Amino acid sequence: MAFNTVDITAEPNSQDDLVQLFDEFFADKPVVIQEFPEGLNHNYHKYVVRFLSNAMRDHMKHVCGTNIHYADPISHNSYYMKRKPGHMYLNAGAEHVADTIMTIPCHAWMTDEEIDSVCDILEDGFWKAELQAPNGKPI
Repeated sequence: MAFNTVDITAEPNSQDDLVQLFDEFFADKPVVIQEFPEGLNHNYHKYVVRFLSNAMRDHMKHVCGTNIHYADPISHNSYYMKRKPGHMYLNAGAEHVADTIMTIPCHAWMTDEEIDSVCDILEDGFWKAELQAPNGKPI
């Protein structure tokens, strides 16, 4: 998902409205979206989606042409490994998250056309996944 240069002279969209739009889009999809406690504000320059499997995330990455921003869990970072030896029990959860998340663009200067394009590309990816799913089971 590549977009044109941002026009920062344009009036920004409401981040809350954009996030609500993505929340509604993903509400009936086989994903986990972030939920934040009341009062916690997020700048949402990226919108994080966690798929139910690595295979589905990789399928969506391929179909949508996205990059994976956090491919390696923090526990694989050399600094973390030096500072927290023996804490490798955290790896399983961190690796699962790193293997199943994808970020999509989400910034205040996205145009309505770009927002629609993101949703259309993702919808196409979910549709293709349903077609490819063996025995009707999700990827």
